[in-house]
Amino acid sequence: MSTATVPTTDPTREPPLVTPTGTGWPNAPSVSGLSTRATAPHRVAAGRGRGRTPSRPAPEPASAPVRFAHDAGASLIRRSPRHKRTVTKGYYPPITLRPAPSFDPPYVDEPGADEWYREAAGQLAFDFSALTRRPEQVVDPPTTAAQEPRLTASPEARHAAGRFARACLEILNGYRPVAHVRSLSRPTNAHALVEQLLDALGRMPITPTIPRRQQQPDLVRLRRLRISEPAPGIIEAAAALGTDARTWAMAFRLEHTSKRWLGTVLQVL
Repeated sequence: MSTATVPTTDPTREPPLVTPTGTGWPNAPSVSGLSTRATAPHRVAAGRGRGRTPSRPAPEPASAPVRFAHDAGASLIRRSPRHKRTVTKGYYPPITLRPAPSFDPPYVDEPGADEWYREAAGQLAFDFSALTRRPEQVVDPPTTAAQEPRLTASPEARHAAGRFARACLEILNGYRPVAHVRSLSRPTNAHALVEQLLDALGRMPITPTIPRRQQQPDLVRLRRLRISEPAPGIIEAAAALGTDARTWAMAFRLEHTSKRWLGTVLQVL
Protein backbone atom coordinates (compact mmCIF):
# COMPACT_ATOMS: atom_id res chain seq x y z
CA MET A 1 0.00 0.00 0.00
CA SER A 2 1.46 3.36 -1.04
CA THR A 3 1.35 6.48 1.04
CA ALA A 4 1.24 10.14 -0.06
CA THR A 5 3.53 12.81 1.28
CA VAL A 6 2.10 16.27 2.03
CA PRO A 7 4.41 19.29 1.86
CA THR A 8 4.67 21.06 5.12
CA THR A 9 4.62 24.83 5.52
CA ASP A 10 7.24 26.71 7.44
CA PRO A 11 5.48 28.45 10.34
CA THR A 12 8.59 30.51 11.11
CA ARG A 13 8.51 32.22 7.71
CA GLU A 14 7.62 35.91 7.97
CA PRO A 15 4.81 37.24 5.83
CA PRO A 16 5.78 39.55 2.98
CA LEU A 17 5.98 43.23 3.88
CA VAL A 18 4.15 45.96 2.01
CA THR A 19 6.44 48.90 1.16
CA PRO A 20 5.22 52.25 -0.13
CA THR A 21 6.42 53.26 -3.57
CA GLY A 22 5.61 56.99 -3.40
CA THR A 23 2.90 56.73 -6.06
CA GLY A 24 0.03 56.07 -3.66
CA TRP A 25 -0.05 52.26 -4.04
CA PRO A 26 2.51 49.88 -2.49
CA ASN A 27 4.04 46.96 -4.26
CA ALA A 28 1.81 43.92 -3.88
CA PRO A 29 3.66 40.81 -2.72
CA SER A 30 3.88 37.91 -5.07
CA VAL A 31 1.93 35.10 -3.43
CA SER A 32 0.96 33.23 -6.56
CA GLY A 33 3.46 30.46 -5.97
CA LEU A 34 2.48 29.97 -2.36
CA SER A 35 -1.25 29.97 -3.02
CA THR A 36 -0.89 27.66 -5.99
CA ARG A 37 1.05 25.13 -4.02
CA ALA A 38 -1.27 25.41 -1.02
CA THR A 39 -4.57 25.19 -2.82
CA ALA A 40 -3.67 22.62 -5.47
CA PRO A 41 -5.07 19.18 -4.51
CA HIS A 42 -2.52 16.41 -4.01
CA ARG A 43 -3.32 13.13 -5.66
CA VAL A 44 -1.86 9.86 -4.51
CA ALA A 45 -1.10 6.84 -6.56
CA ALA A 46 -3.63 4.05 -6.10
CA GLY A 47 -2.38 0.58 -5.27
CA ARG A 48 -3.65 -2.77 -6.36
CA GLY A 49 -5.96 -3.14 -3.40
CA ARG A 50 -9.65 -3.15 -3.37
CA GLY A 51 -9.95 0.61 -3.57
CA ARG A 52 -8.08 3.88 -3.58
CA THR A 53 -7.03 5.61 -0.44
CA PRO A 54 -8.86 8.95 -0.18
CA SER A 55 -6.53 11.95 -0.24
CA ARG A 56 -6.47 14.18 2.75
CA PRO A 57 -7.26 17.85 2.18
CA ALA A 58 -4.25 20.08 2.37
CA PRO A 59 -4.16 22.39 5.36
CA GLU A 60 -4.93 26.02 4.58
CA PRO A 61 -1.97 28.35 4.80
CA ALA A 62 -1.73 30.70 7.70
CA SER A 63 -3.33 34.00 6.88
CA ALA A 64 -0.92 36.91 6.62
CA PRO A 65 -1.52 39.68 9.11
CA VAL A 66 -3.16 42.82 7.79
CA ARG A 67 -0.70 45.65 7.43
CA PHE A 68 -1.23 49.35 6.75
CA ALA A 69 1.01 51.62 4.73
CA HIS A 70 0.67 55.39 5.07
CA ASP A 71 1.88 57.42 2.11
CA ALA A 72 2.95 60.90 3.32
CA GLY A 73 -0.28 61.35 5.25
CA ALA A 74 -2.30 61.78 2.03
CA SER A 75 -3.86 58.34 1.67
CA LEU A 76 -4.49 55.32 3.85
CA ILE A 77 -4.08 52.00 2.02
CA ARG A 78 -5.27 48.68 3.39
CA ARG A 79 -4.04 45.43 1.93
CA SER A 80 -5.51 42.02 2.64
CA PRO A 81 -4.62 38.54 1.37
CA ARG A 82 -7.46 38.86 -1.15
CA HIS A 83 -5.92 41.99 -2.69
CA LYS A 84 -8.73 44.31 -1.61
CA ARG A 85 -7.92 47.98 -1.46
CA THR A 86 -9.69 50.73 0.43
CA VAL A 87 -8.51 54.32 -0.04
CA THR A 88 -9.62 57.24 2.08
CA LYS A 89 -8.30 60.77 1.36
CA GLY A 90 -8.77 63.65 3.76
CA TYR A 91 -11.94 64.62 5.57
CA TYR A 92 -14.99 66.07 3.85
CA PRO A 93 -17.78 67.69 5.87
CA PRO A 94 -21.32 66.67 5.10
CA ILE A 95 -22.98 68.57 2.26
CA THR A 96 -26.19 70.36 3.12
CA LEU A 97 -28.55 71.49 0.38
CA ARG A 98 -30.54 74.59 1.12
CA PRO A 99 -33.10 76.41 -0.98
CA ALA A 100 -31.87 79.40 -2.93
CA PRO A 101 -32.96 82.76 -1.51
CA SER A 102 -35.69 84.60 -3.31
CA PHE A 103 -34.85 88.00 -4.76
CA ASP A 104 -38.37 88.87 -5.87
CA PRO A 105 -41.32 89.48 -3.57
CA PRO A 106 -43.83 86.64 -3.40
CA TYR A 107 -47.24 86.82 -4.99
CA VAL A 108 -50.15 87.94 -2.88
CA ASP A 109 -51.75 84.49 -2.86
CA GLU A 110 -48.53 82.64 -1.94
CA PRO A 111 -48.03 81.45 1.65
CA GLY A 112 -45.97 83.85 3.70
CA ALA A 113 -46.80 86.86 1.55
CA ASP A 114 -48.63 88.63 4.40
CA GLU A 115 -45.52 88.61 6.57
CA TRP A 116 -43.34 89.90 3.75
CA TYR A 117 -45.65 92.77 2.88
CA ARG A 118 -46.07 93.62 6.54
CA GLU A 119 -42.32 94.14 6.89
CA ALA A 120 -42.14 96.17 3.69
CA ALA A 121 -44.92 98.48 4.84
CA GLY A 122 -42.56 100.31 7.22
CA GLN A 123 -40.17 101.40 4.46
CA LEU A 124 -40.24 104.89 3.00
CA ALA A 125 -41.69 105.21 -0.48
CA PHE A 126 -39.62 106.61 -3.32
CA ASP A 127 -40.71 109.91 -4.82
CA PHE A 128 -40.57 109.33 -8.58
CA SER A 129 -42.37 112.57 -9.38
CA ALA A 130 -39.09 114.45 -9.13
CA LEU A 131 -37.94 112.73 -12.32
CA THR A 132 -40.66 114.37 -14.41
CA ARG A 133 -40.93 117.64 -12.50
CA ARG A 134 -39.57 120.70 -14.22
CA PRO A 135 -36.74 122.40 -12.41
CA GLU A 136 -37.80 125.51 -10.62
CA GLN A 137 -36.35 128.74 -11.83
CA VAL A 138 -33.99 130.12 -9.25
CA VAL A 139 -34.12 133.88 -9.10
CA ASP A 140 -30.79 135.41 -8.28
CA PRO A 141 -30.90 138.06 -5.59
CA PRO A 142 -30.62 141.58 -6.92
CA THR A 143 -27.10 142.80 -7.00
CA THR A 144 -25.88 146.35 -7.14
CA ALA A 145 -23.97 147.53 -10.16
CA ALA A 146 -20.28 146.98 -9.83
CA GLN A 147 -18.47 150.20 -9.28
CA GLU A 148 -15.05 150.88 -10.65
CA PRO A 149 -12.36 150.94 -8.01
CA ARG A 150 -11.34 154.41 -7.07
CA LEU A 151 -7.86 155.65 -7.65
CA THR A 152 -6.56 155.79 -4.14
CA ALA A 153 -3.04 156.86 -5.04
CA SER A 154 -1.63 159.43 -2.70
CA PRO A 155 -0.21 162.73 -4.01
CA GLU A 156 3.28 161.47 -3.30
CA ALA A 157 2.61 158.34 -5.36
CA ARG A 158 1.24 160.42 -8.25
CA HIS A 159 4.31 162.63 -8.25
CA ALA A 160 6.68 159.64 -8.26
CA ALA A 161 4.83 157.90 -11.10
CA GLY A 162 4.77 161.08 -13.23
CA ARG A 163 8.50 161.65 -12.71
CA PHE A 164 9.32 158.06 -13.75
CA ALA A 165 7.09 158.29 -16.86
CA ARG A 166 8.69 161.59 -17.98
CA ALA A 167 12.16 160.11 -17.54
CA CYS A 168 11.22 157.20 -19.81
CA LEU A 169 9.85 159.64 -22.43
CA GLU A 170 13.12 161.61 -22.43
CA ILE A 171 15.04 158.36 -23.01
CA LEU A 172 12.75 157.34 -25.89
CA ASN A 173 13.03 160.79 -27.50
CA GLY A 174 16.84 160.73 -27.25
CA TYR A 175 17.36 163.45 -24.68
CA ARG A 176 18.77 161.07 -22.03
CA PRO A 177 20.86 157.91 -22.28
CA VAL A 178 19.35 154.53 -21.48
CA ALA A 179 21.66 154.13 -18.50
CA HIS A 180 19.85 156.97 -16.81
CA VAL A 181 17.06 154.55 -15.82
CA ARG A 182 19.45 152.71 -13.51
CA SER A 183 19.30 155.52 -10.99
CA LEU A 184 15.49 155.26 -10.95
CA SER A 185 15.25 151.46 -10.56
CA ARG A 186 16.19 148.88 -7.98
CA PRO A 187 19.68 147.48 -8.54
CA THR A 188 18.42 143.89 -8.82
CA ASN A 189 15.92 144.86 -11.57
CA ALA A 190 17.88 147.58 -13.39
CA HIS A 191 19.17 145.25 -16.13
CA ALA A 192 15.63 144.14 -17.11
CA LEU A 193 14.43 147.76 -17.31
CA VAL A 194 17.37 148.75 -19.54
CA GLU A 195 16.61 145.86 -21.95
CA GLN A 196 12.98 146.94 -22.22
CA LEU A 197 13.94 150.52 -23.11
CA LEU A 198 16.55 149.36 -25.65
CA ASP A 199 13.95 147.18 -27.34
CA ALA A 200 11.50 150.09 -27.45
CA LEU A 201 14.15 152.40 -28.96
CA GLY A 202 14.52 150.03 -31.90
CA ARG A 203 10.85 150.51 -32.72
CA MET A 204 10.98 154.30 -32.69
CA PRO A 205 10.54 156.08 -36.06
CA ILE A 206 13.97 157.83 -35.87
CA THR A 207 17.00 156.52 -34.05
CA PRO A 208 18.07 158.66 -31.12
CA THR A 209 21.67 158.95 -32.43
CA ILE A 210 20.63 161.85 -34.65
CA PRO A 211 20.07 165.08 -32.73
CA ARG A 212 16.35 165.76 -32.47
CA ARG A 213 16.74 169.54 -32.53
CA GLN A 214 18.17 169.59 -36.08
CA GLN A 215 15.46 167.43 -37.71
CA GLN A 216 12.44 168.56 -35.73
CA PRO A 217 11.10 164.95 -35.53
CA ASP A 218 7.74 163.77 -34.33
CA LEU A 219 8.31 163.29 -30.60
CA VAL A 220 6.75 160.58 -28.44
CA ARG A 221 4.23 162.16 -26.13
CA LEU A 222 2.39 160.99 -23.03
CA ARG A 223 -1.29 160.77 -23.90
CA ARG A 224 -2.75 159.20 -20.75
CA LEU A 225 -1.49 157.98 -17.41
CA ARG A 226 -3.45 155.92 -14.90
CA ILE A 227 -2.04 155.36 -11.43
CA SER A 228 -3.18 153.04 -8.64
CA GLU A 229 -1.77 152.18 -5.25
CA PRO A 230 -2.95 148.61 -4.45
CA ALA A 231 -0.94 148.49 -1.25
CA PRO A 232 0.93 151.01 0.83
CA GLY A 233 4.35 151.58 -0.72
CA ILE A 234 3.47 150.04 -4.13
CA ILE A 235 2.49 151.94 -7.31
CA GLU A 236 1.18 150.36 -10.50
CA ALA A 237 0.75 152.64 -13.51
CA ALA A 238 -0.28 152.28 -17.16
CA ALA A 239 0.54 154.93 -19.74
CA ALA A 240 -0.46 155.48 -23.37
CA LEU A 241 2.40 156.82 -25.52
CA GLY A 242 2.28 157.79 -29.15
CA THR A 243 3.08 160.02 -32.05
CA ASP A 244 0.88 161.26 -34.84
CA ALA A 245 1.32 157.93 -36.68
CA ARG A 246 1.84 155.25 -33.98
CA THR A 247 0.82 154.42 -30.43
CA TRP A 248 2.54 152.41 -27.68
CA ALA A 249 1.54 151.21 -24.24
CA MET A 250 3.83 151.29 -21.23
CA ALA A 251 3.28 149.72 -17.81
CA PHE A 252 5.57 149.98 -14.82
CA ARG A 253 5.65 149.24 -11.11
CA LEU A 254 7.32 151.30 -8.40
CA GLU A 255 8.09 150.30 -4.84
CA HIS A 256 8.95 152.65 -2.00
CA THR A 257 12.16 152.06 -0.11
CA SER A 258 13.40 153.82 2.98
CA LYS A 259 14.21 157.00 0.99
CA ARG A 260 12.53 157.08 -2.46
CA TRP A 261 10.50 155.27 -5.12
CA LEU A 262 12.36 152.79 -7.34
CA GLY A 263 11.16 150.93 -10.43
CA THR A 264 10.97 147.13 -10.37
CA VAL A 265 9.02 146.23 -13.54
CA LEU A 266 8.81 147.97 -16.94
CA GLN A 267 7.18 146.80 -20.16
CA VAL A 268 6.67 148.69 -23.42
CA LEU A 269 4.29 147.26 -26.01
